[in-house]
Amino acid sequence: MYTEVTGTIVDVVKSNPQIGPIGSTVTFRIHGGEVDRGEYIERIIDKSQPTLFVGHEYVVGLTWRGHESSFFPAFGPGSIFEVTLNGVIAQRQTTLAMRTKALNRSQFIAEMKKGGGVE
Repeated sequence: MYTEVTGTIVDVVKSNPQIGPIGSTVTFRIHGGEVDRGEYIERIIDKSQPTLFVGHEYVVGLTWRGHESSFFPAFGPGSIFEVTLNGVIAQRQTTLAMRTKALNRSQFIAEMKKGGGVE
């Protein structure tokens, strides 16, 4: 079960034909969600999935899964980074998170564009 998340594109690290221009929206899926089964609501909570808040800014590494016709975080929750006043904050502790700790959004995006996100 998945939850669809829609965000506004503010920068693109690696282009994809399914991604629109800056300012357009992109929808991706994360694990967890709820489905109304008529007599009850089935709710699945994936505790490894970070909580995403409306109005917050995130950097998300996406991958297209053609068989599901949808984008997903490329490496699961480890592909989601929150942008704060103190810099880009990893949602999980990974090698990439350690290498990019304390970078601001511009520095983080520049690092990803030069291939720093490849593990």
